[in-house]
Amino acid sequence: LRGGETGKQAYHFRKLPFAIPESAVRTPHFEHLIFAGSPLDPAPGGCLRCPGAVRPLPDSTAPTYPMPFKLRLARPADNAALAALYVERGHPCTPAEMTARLGRVITDPAHAVIVAETAEKKVVGAIHVALYRILEWDEAAQILGVIVAESHQRRGLGRALTERAERWARERDCTVVYLRTNALRTDATSFYGKLGYL
Repeated sequence: LRGGETGKQAYHFRKLPFAIPESAVRTPHFEHLIFAGSPLDPAPGGCLRCPGAVRPLPDSTAPTYPMPFKLRLARPADNAALAALYVERGHPCTPAEMTARLGRVITDPAHAVIVAETAEKKVVGAIHVALYRILEWDEAAQILGVIVAESHQRRGLGRALTERAERWARERDCTVVYLRTNALRTDATSFYGKLGYL
């Protein structure tokens, strides 16, 4: 949801598979997870940071943007970078405000903020997911927010973050993930529909 947009909220959900999706390539370090077949996968079937796992793409398909990125849990020191991301996407936020908000969330075991970081240690995306306990399901999670820097839009980063949040949910025995989109954001509805959200 970009700043200034209003509209009815649409709810979506996706039942989670019991196994990690085939598109996710396991490496010795979860934060180095690379999603095979996405534009963010310069080494299909491997992790750029794990020795012996890299299989370079032909020059004609080599990425034209800085690689790789890694997914990791947010830290208090990410406050300024996250605040800047939210401001860029139309949500006013100061580093001090983000410090308070982030501190409340990352110390709660029922919540997780996962960030995407480039090789230059720049945070270019984030997702907030939390356990969502309702009577309808044994255990569920809800994606509360996804944000990606303008410079990294349409590169598969939103998908990678969403799949990582789903993995976090599965690790906590969740069988379904919920999220909300603005009814005016048909692009968001289409994006999540491609990921299996109804």
